[in-house]
Amino acid sequence: MPNDFRTDMNSSLAIAAPLDCSLWPDKGPMPDFFGTTVTNPGCPTTVDCYGRVKDAVPGEALFYGARRVENLLRFSEHLSYVGGGGWQVNAGAAIVPVTDSRRPGSDGGMTCWKLSRFTSANSVIRQIAGIRRMGRPAGLDLLQPVPHAAAVNIRRSTTNIVNTAELRVYTLGGATHATSVVNISDTLQTFAVIFTPAAPKRITGFSWASGTLTVTVPAHGLSNTTVVRLSGNLPVSFDIEAAITLVDANTFTMPLASNPGTSTSFGWMQQSYYFGIAADSFGATGLGDVEIEYPYVSEIEGYPQGTICEYVPRNRIPADKYWYGAGVDGVRYYNTAAAYRFDPATGAVARNLGPKLSTTRGITLYTQTQSLIPRKFAELLSDWGKSVPGLGLVDAVSRSPMGGLEASRIIEGTETGRHYAQLPAGVLTASNTANGFFSSLTAYLATPGGTAGRDWACISFVDRAGVEQHAYVNLATGESGSSSSGVRNVHLEPLATIDGLPYWRVHVQVTTGTGSNAPVIRIGLASANNSNSYAGGGSRYLVCWGVAFVGGNIQRPIAAPYGRQHHETNAILAGAALQYETRGILGYGNITVATTFTPYYKSRQVDKFDYAGAVYLRAESPQMISSATPGVLLPVPMERFGIVIRPNASPGLPVNELWAFDHYNGDPNAFYMFKEGGYYNIGDTVISTDTLPNMANTRYMYTVTSVTGPAGTEPVWPIPGVTLPSAPVTSGGVTFQCIHNNGIRGIWEPYNGAVFLPPNDFMAEIRLAFFIGKDDYGVAMNGVLGEKQTYPQPVNPIYRYDMRAPIRTLVVGQLGHTLGVDLQSQTPYIGADGSALMPRHTSFTKNLYVWTEEAEPTSLIQMTSQQM
Repeated sequence: MPNDFRTDMNSSLAIAAPLDCSLWPDKGPMPDFFGTTVTNPGCPTTVDCYGRVKDAVPGEALFYGARRVENLLRFSEHLSYVGGGGWQVNAGAAIVPVTDSRRPGSDGGMTCWKLSRFTSANSVIRQIAGIRRMGRPAGLDLLQPVPHAAAVNIRRSTTNIVNTAELRVYTLGGATHATSVVNISDTLQTFAVIFTPAAPKRITGFSWASGTLTVTVPAHGLSNTTVVRLSGNLPVSFDIEAAITLVDANTFTMPLASNPGTSTSFGWMQQSYYFGIAADSFGATGLGDVEIEYPYVSEIEGYPQGTICEYVPRNRIPADKYWYGAGVDGVRYYNTAAAYRFDPATGAVARNLGPKLSTTRGITLYTQTQSLIPRKFAELLSDWGKSVPGLGLVDAVSRSPMGGLEASRIIEGTETGRHYAQLPAGVLTASNTANGFFSSLTAYLATPGGTAGRDWACISFVDRAGVEQHAYVNLATGESGSSSSGVRNVHLEPLATIDGLPYWRVHVQVTTGTGSNAPVIRIGLASANNSNSYAGGGSRYLVCWGVAFVGGNIQRPIAAPYGRQHHETNAILAGAALQYETRGILGYGNITVATTFTPYYKSRQVDKFDYAGAVYLRAESPQMISSATPGVLLPVPMERFGIVIRPNASPGLPVNELWAFDHYNGDPNAFYMFKEGGYYNIGDTVISTDTLPNMANTRYMYTVTSVTGPAGTEPVWPIPGVTLPSAPVTSGGVTFQCIHNNGIRGIWEPYNGAVFLPPNDFMAEIRLAFFIGKDDYGVAMNGVLGEKQTYPQPVNPIYRYDMRAPIRTLVVGQLGHTLGVDLQSQTPYIGADGSALMPRHTSFTKNLYVWTEEAEPTSLIQMTSQQM
């Protein structure tokens, strides 16, 4: 809950949603979270508190800057489950639930299981199949080569008492990767082992005959009988898990009953990993029982040394509930730093609560769109072209921001000239890059610095006209350098330093140009700003990963298309949106809203082609006939209020550089239209009778300046010039002049609002608050009140500033454009252009609060002057 801005307002708090690590509100309704509905979309990503890129499972709510924990084990609370992804006991072991109510689990419930060993070695419990990263597309489900914690709670049993237990991570038929024999007591204690899986290796060949699959993996490093998993192959019938028979250092065989056909794309191989638990030890041969609960395996990449993550349930019944606020099973985000202390000498884990993080930006809301670069080119630069013969392009030799050994190096040649890798011609075409549109080019880049790398990199785009547009970036400082006229924006987002490589997510907004040429992308080294041609030394390199290109004026998401499934498939990047049902909670008005909003763009950048909403509320009113384009009238849900960031399609036009508070509660034109023979007072506002609804007109407002009697017939209204007032016009005994502009465009805009100059807003946290009451409204940003934008305020004399219908929904991040809200001609959740229920621009939101009470303007200033 925020600080006490007004103590008497806290009793009227209707919605309190921190949104920094969970969808769960502290108070108020559970939001509707919308994820993409496309199949196999690729994995959206976020950035955690340690600056690591984290991929997600489909439908997951992403929280930027929080600590993400995923339990890779299934059925962690159902240890007798023997179905797919379940558990297996070996060599006479048994697992049964503890039913003695005097022996509750760590949370006070009956959550423990008794593990009994038999008089045989390896009498243990383990997974039926190897541990996988579930929910990802094939190829991405293999374990990342980053540190993992495998942990479980253990205590002594009351039968067949033993004083030790063993935790082991191993590969069936292969190596033991981590093991620890721990001393246990009568009290449940968390114990853990730490292991780092070997990086998956690329498959280079298949052949099948008589129920045997022969697999070629250069320098596989495996021993005979090792269980391995193949993933990311096409057809998918090659994706199997089984023990191998060794042939040589590069080849092995696996049993496969049916002919899988001809391979069209090679995937990856990784040995399978299992987490086993034994009473006493794996090698013991006597009877022994222990009680265990909550086994889990999770990545701990980036964690401070000596810390591991908490337990997060998976496959708890019912699994479709938002148990931990991420909208998916087995995943939880935390707004606190890791504080579980692991002692490698004893294997014991001390469970502590860490301090609150300062890195959280909130829930990530972004458009669904498609990168035009197929996955194999997004990651494997060895398939790119070379600017000079001596240029080196080497795959999978550096760790990516996700931690895997999957980033490529661009190594300068010894020649004098430019040193860049070029996306092969034909990957981008004139048909899939729209003429003259702004597009988004994204790459994750890093330099080793010193004599091993160069500080500057050059990213180029040869557009449809054949003109090369370029942008220079300094990967040592995060500064953008020189750029050509077709480049509109360059943003560098700092990420983690991985193995000494400080990564940046680099975005270049560039025009596609006009013409029929197929565009190409170039990424290379530069000797200095604006200097990309030089004598190379043959060894300095640039690290590159996750190249994406998105066209069509859709603002970039933060997700990157990457993957181990390197076939000719473009990456669909999933989107997300959030809204709250508020009918019966907020009424018709008299409310105050506050939030913290972080845009992943600058509102002044000219590629921002659509409106974006920070917080928007809509009333349950009939759709109205309206359009901003005269003569093009469409039914839209017009009655709404909230904060919107305007598009900047016309650079330099002040109207397009404003943040605005909109308030529209029905068309009041009828109350202001000229009335033949009507009686007027000096100062009254009048509009012409041919003024169209809403903004679908080019008409102006006029003020009564003189009255000697009633009005006559409607006059020919003067068109004002650049300076006001306009020439006067008289009808009967009434004189009219256009004295004031109305709205932000000068013409009549029959709604209320206020405007702000744009802040310095890329990745900046912006505090916003607004209220509507019966007789007033107000809005503030970062401690400054907004200037009301219309004169006069065109108030509906019946409803004043209240809404005419109940406030039905509160939208965070804007559910697409206005026409998308009613889903006209849209498939569920998403339109073909990436609009409908998805926002058009990436943003983060946290600290959402709504009071059923009107705030004072001074309270708005206070709310937005301090961190909530």
